[in-house]
Amino acid sequence: MATLNVSVTQSNVLLTSAVSSGSTLDFVIDNPIPYTSYFTLETVADNNGFYTNLTSKNTSGSFTLGAGQFGLVQSNYMASVVVSSGVTTLSFIPAVDIPANTLYLRGVGTGPYTTTSTSLVDADAQAFFDRVTAAGGTLSATEESAVNTLVVQMKADNIWNSMKAVYPMVGASAAACAQNLKSSSFTGTFTSGWTFASTGVTPNGTSAYFDTTLIPNTSLSLDSIHGSSYSRTNAAQTGPLFSSDNAGTYNNGFYIWPNYSGGTVYLRVNDDTSTTGTNTSTLGLSLIIRTSSTIKKYLRNNVSIINTTVTSTGLNTSSIYLGASRNNANFTSYEQAFASFGDGLDDTQASNFYTAVQAFQTTLGRQV
Repeated sequence: MATLNVSVTQSNVLLTSAVSSGSTLDFVIDNPIPYTSYFTLETVADNNGFYTNLTSKNTSGSFTLGAGQFGLVQSNYMASVVVSSGVTTLSFIPAVDIPANTLYLRGVGTGPYTTTSTSLVDADAQAFFDRVTAAGGTLSATEESAVNTLVVQMKADNIWNSMKAVYPMVGASAAACAQNLKSSSFTGTFTSGWTFASTGVTPNGTSAYFDTTLIPNTSLSLDSIHGSSYSRTNAAQTGPLFSSDNAGTYNNGFYIWPNYSGGTVYLRVNDDTSTTGTNTSTLGLSLIIRTSSTIKKYLRNNVSIINTTVTSTGLNTSSIYLGASRNNANFTSYEQAFASFGDGLDDTQASNFYTAVQAFQTTLGRQV
C-alpha cells in the first residue's frame, strides 16, 4: 500500500514511481476551497496527444470513494472524482502495472461542481442526456456516469466513429431507451408489450418489437458492418435478438438468432447464407461482424464462435428490429440491455468494445 498526499489546487504532478497491479494507492486529497472541486488521474498521451493500443491503461481497476467524494467518471486512461471541502481519501487498485512517469495527478481547484458538470461530461454524452430529457425521460446520476464513461472509452479505443446507432437501454422508459447515443438520428419506436426496467428492456415474445428506423440499405455498408446486442436472458427461442429481413425471404439478411434450438446460433451478415454455430448460452454481448466481401464473424462475450468465408450479397431494405423478425413475425422475449449497429470492427476493436460494454453493464449492476 502506498499513500500519496495531494491537493485539488495542485497543477499536473507526474507520478515518478511505478505501481504494481493489484496494489493499493491511497490518495489523501486536501480540498481547502469552501466548495466542491475535482481531482483527476490522467494517463500521459503520446507525442500527438492520443491514446493508442500501446498506451498503458493506467486507470483501469477499482476505485473506493471516501466520505465527501462522489461522481466518479472513469475510463481506462482517465478518472476524476468530485471532492468536498476538507481532507478525504480516494483508494485505487489498478488492474495493470502503471509504469513510472506515465500518470498525472491533477487538481482542478475551481467549482462548485455536480456529478454532471460539463467540465468532465463528454459533449456527445451530454447531447444524449439532453435528448432523453427532451423526450420526457430521466436518467439517474449512476446511469449518466456510466454512459459518459462508455463514450469516453469508445473514443479512446477508436470505436466511436464506427458507430451509427447505440442504444444503451437506460432510463427504464420507452422515451429514454428509444434514444440513440451516437446521434439524433435513428430514434427508435417501441410497440406495446415491452417491460422497461433498470436492467434493460424485455419484449413479451408474442407481439412486441423495437423499430430502430435504421435501414441497412441506406445507412450501413455492405462489406464493413457490425451489429450487437447484450442479452440478460439465457434461453432457446425461435427468433432473433435483432433482425433486418424482408417478409417472405431472408435474402440479404442481417440478424442473430442466438439459440434457435439445441444451442445453435443462426446468423446472416448481408448475405443469403444462414450460417450456424454452437452457442452454449445466449447471455452477454452477441456481436456479428463483416470486414470484407467474404469475412463473416460471430462472437459472444469476446469469444469467437463463427469465423468463416461467406460472400456478401446485398444490404437489406427493411429497418432493423429488436425482439422480432420481420419475416414470418418470429418474436422473442430476450431482455436486452444494449444494442449497436455500424461499421465493421477489427479484432482489437471488437475486444475493446466488449470490455467497454461489460464495464458499462458492471457499473449499472446488470452484467452477466
